Amino acid sequence: MTINDDKHLVFLHILDAMKVQANAQECFLVDRIRAEFETLFASELVSARTRSTAEFDEDIRNVREEIYLACKKHPLFVNSPEQALCVLFEEVGELAQEVNDNSLDYQWKSRAYEEAAQVAAVAIRFMRKIR
Repeated sequence: MTINDDKHLVFLHILDAMKVQANAQECFLVDRIRAEFETLFASELVSARTRSTAEFDEDIRNVREEIYLACKKHPLFVNSPEQALCVLFEEVGELAQEVNDNSLDYQWKSRAYEEAAQVAAVAIRFMRKIR
């Protein structure tokens, strides 16, 4: 599958970086996550072509707000890329837990959206750390 969108490529590169530091069991999980992301990204690319710019702008504003809050709460992010991956894994785990534990709750999407914005914020801080 070819993904032509930069943000999708960033997530796939982050997953590849996670795999470098992972043991066999973690590699299996990263491969599963990558496969799921590729499936989701493929459908998102189709819908993205029809989605309004205002919706994307709102998403980006929300991620920026999460970055601001994260930087305010934790001004010193991490000391190493390995620590950054741990923080990113933790945030992805919180998102997965929110979806898995609460998918029958009618409000789960808003909480999952907030967790996803936090994942994006950590990923961007990670990117800035390794730049």
